[in-house]
Amino acid sequence: MQITILAAGSQGDVQPYLALAAGLKNEGYGVRFAANSNFAGLAARYEVEFFPIQVDSYEIIHNPQTRTWLDSDSAIRLALNTIRAVRPVVHQLLVDSLNACKGSRLIIYNCYALPFVYYFGRYLEIPCLPATLHPLPTGSYPAIHSNIRYSAIKPFNYFTHLVVNQISWQVFLPEVRKFWRGKERVSFIGPFKKILDEQFPILCGYSPTVIPEADDLPGRVVLCGYWFLEPHPGWKPDPGLTNFIQSGRRPIYIGFGSMGSPKNNEATTMIVLLSS
Repeated sequence: MQITILAAGSQGDVQPYLALAAGLKNEGYGVRFAANSNFAGLAARYEVEFFPIQVDSYEIIHNPQTRTWLDSDSAIRLALNTIRAVRPVVHQLLVDSLNACKGSRLIIYNCYALPFVYYFGRYLEIPCLPATLHPLPTGSYPAIHSNIRYSAIKPFNYFTHLVVNQISWQVFLPEVRKFWRGKERVSFIGPFKKILDEQFPILCGYSPTVIPEADDLPGRVVLCGYWFLEPHPGWKPDPGLTNFIQSGRRPIYIGFGSMGSPKNNEATTMIVLLSS
């Protein structure tokens, strides 16, 4: 069976899906992994067939004109700056993602970063499995991107998910409607509820120990645990790193991902020093 796995974004968004692709390849499936073009080298290390989406996520992250996206200090500014940063590349995302899926018999996709892929399955008449690194809409807890840490009010929690998903959908909607004009009817409301109503499994790449399983989600939702990318074949740590780790007390590792904000360097440094 030929499977296309679609991901997009920074390395934190893409790497778990590459781990899933590598795992399926090792189980004997034919896998094509489609992601931003700057991840071609990473996919090659795991000998996974790569289809480039001609959008360089590093360029978007480090471009001063779109840097305000990461420095947004309110939900409204975040929404507006996200539209400004991402919408210019949506057409290319659509074209390359659809081409990556042609000839496959199954699509697995990041349903938060690429919600429009829902329409690909209908158009190509093949199963289209959502796979997410974020909790699905639920009344058990608020949406992560809402920055609301806790609420015991289930209807309110569910509403935060709807709002966050709808804001995300507005980034894509104009270009998606143009792309499917005359072929598919694209709703103003994002496809997230339709995804939950489909009969296909929904894969969640996070641990129930970190985010407990919600009791109001469909039984088709599968909490898979984290998709960790194992070291590629032949990798060996630098001897200097090995000696450092083994020479004394265990070090503390603190990572910042690929989207750190220079605006908050001083505050972040103080948090690290006070925490350690």
